[in-house]
Amino acid sequence: MITAIKEIGAVVSTKDISSRKHIEGKILTVVLNEDNSAFQEIGMEDFDVERFNRYLYKEGASKANSPAPFAQITEPIKTFNKKIRKWLADCETMSGIENKDFEFVKKINQVLKDKEPEIIGTIINKLANLNLPRKDKKFLTVKLEGGKNFLGAHEIFRKAVGHFANEKTKKSSASGNVCSVCGKLRDNVSGKTDVFKFYTIDKPGFISGGFNEQLA
Repeated sequence: MITAIKEIGAVVSTKDISSRKHIEGKILTVVLNEDNSAFQEIGMEDFDVERFNRYLYKEGASKANSPAPFAQITEPIKTFNKKIRKWLADCETMSGIENKDFEFVKKINQVLKDKEPEIIGTIINKLANLNLPRKDKKFLTVKLEGGKNFLGAHEIFRKAVGHFANEKTKKSSASGNVCSVCGKLRDNVSGKTDVFKFYTIDKPGFISGGFNEQLA
């Protein structure tokens, strides 16, 4: 079945079809000043699907527990600290990060840390006065340079998205195994992916390899 899905995907990928959903909602933005040295305001704008790359938005990721640079708001404190701030903090520890990029990210993180109570309080107030249809979503992210740029405008953050994705795959990869999708022997095969919603290895019934997660 998985191989058949791969073949269907190969056909669909040659067609001019947009996979992006139409999303209605608002984005609350933590805006820093021109040189990113101070918190300026909490801005608000409409969600625009044409700006996916600028948002560094990945569908589905905003609902997961992992950190993200652009997240759907559940509880303001958790979304800000566990998703946005955690993701930006992780950028500082990225392997191979250059000094200028490290200082750039560190400055942003320091502002978010120092102004956390004010930022969260303003977000809560904004949400309290936001009257949206039930189907509309609410997102949170950071804008830099006085609100001119989303994080995706900077190469360091675009690199970070790929870096974290690769690190996640490496943790669940094994060498010299056969891929279930292409049927070929590969140098690295990962058994822990987010491709299929029904696939999980945190429950015994879904684990191959003798119910041992490490062998899945």
